[in-house]
Amino acid sequence: MVSGEAQAAERQADAAVSAAPDSRQAALGESTTTLAVGDAGEPEGTRLPRIVTPVQPSASAASSAVHTHDVGRGPSDIRAIVVAHREEARGCYEKSLRDHPGIEGDLVIEWTIDPQGTVTRVASDSARSQIAEPAVAKCIGEVIKKIRFAPSPGGFETKAFYPFNFRPRASQQRNPP
Repeated sequence: MVSGEAQAAERQADAAVSAAPDSRQAALGESTTTLAVGDAGEPEGTRLPRIVTPVQPSASAASSAVHTHDVGRGPSDIRAIVVAHREEARGCYEKSLRDHPGIEGDLVIEWTIDPQGTVTRVASDSARSQIAEPAVAKCIGEVIKKIRFAPSPGGFETKAFYPFNFRPRASQQRNPP
């Protein structure tokens, strides 16, 4: 006769085995565990028969499984390019600060880069921005539109964003114009 503790441990091990997807299932996001409520209201694991049908992935599916960024279009590349233009963006903020004293915070700008490296769409993300002054966003959008990014060898469009953070400089706080 097997003790209650041993039976419980065995049920737990069986449930863990049936809940663990095999590598093919993990890759496809599948799972084959079914739980049924017994008479006592305790969940019991039921192992389903596993039917495996080999599938040969197509060449395009295999290549799309791993995402890599085109040269010059990765997050660190885009960040470096935008940082190189930050004084132009700062100029947009300072110009609006003269007309709207007290504006400060984040302004998240989103844009799309076409396969040739040209910026095709620019917008501010109002949900993630504290600066709501449209003149600042428009001016920074014009700065971003002037940037020429690397072309995509694969012919892909790239969506990017950058969180600009603006605060008045110490000299601007002491001596407002």
